[in-house]
Amino acid sequence: MNPEQQLDAGTQPPKGVASPSSLTVYVGDPPRQLQIFSGVAVVEWKSEEDLDREDVLVRLGATTTETFSWTAHAGLASISNEDSDFVFALDAVSVEVDAVDRVLRLRVPIAVQGEPAVLHRFSYTVHVLSDPIVAKITGHISWARSWGDPTFAVTRNRAAMFRVSVGHTQSVPGPAGGFAQTKFVEQVAGFSTPPIASEDRWIAAYEVDNVPLGRLWEVRPALLAGALNGPPHPFLTNPGFQPFPQRVQLSKAQPSASGVDFSMTFSQDPR
Repeated sequence: MNPEQQLDAGTQPPKGVASPSSLTVYVGDPPRQLQIFSGVAVVEWKSEEDLDREDVLVRLGATTTETFSWTAHAGLASISNEDSDFVFALDAVSVEVDAVDRVLRLRVPIAVQGEPAVLHRFSYTVHVLSDPIVAKITGHISWARSWGDPTFAVTRNRAAMFRVSVGHTQSVPGPAGGFAQTKFVEQVAGFSTPPIASEDRWIAAYEVDNVPLGRLWEVRPALLAGALNGPPHPFLTNPGFQPFPQRVQLSKAQPSASGVDFSMTFSQDPR
């Protein structure tokens, strides 16, 4: 087995990759997602005489679906040799996914022979075709059963119990001489599925789809009217959630976030 060198086009700054770029488009009907990657891998693989081999793994900084197809090309970009017979080889190219986080990787077995000889860089282009990747946030909202049970509309008619908003807080100028205020601006939202009882708590799963990538978002749940038989007196009917808000940022390398969970509580009327 050849030794491996791992580069990463998705970090900031990139690790061992010059000028990485990517583009995502949708093609066909029904639409499928086409991701295009290119860059220059800086490998600096040196031979002192023997035919020295190595596998170069370039993490492309994006994920894909379980089933995908690909094409890839790699070509020599920079080499050097000091007046000897030499070999520079890129033996093959393949595209795979990391078994841990499912980030796409380009694998290129390389070989160099000379006295000395160095393969400094190679360029690459990768095309990956898959079903569309849905950027989403998922989690659970739970509460103690002592706060109340879901209503008939939720348990039998499968009505949503919570609405979960994803957005950001922005400043609003105040009146002349006054203070500025803030307001929450919703970008996308999702709803919960019917809750299930687990020992002394109720738990409802939720999902928010099509969350825009690249921005730090606030995630805020809200209890829908008529969804809870409770809370008992003397607690206020307007719940609180902990933690609140949750902050999540998605990217092409991590287009989904799970485990964004909340606990619902109620407070007493201070009067």
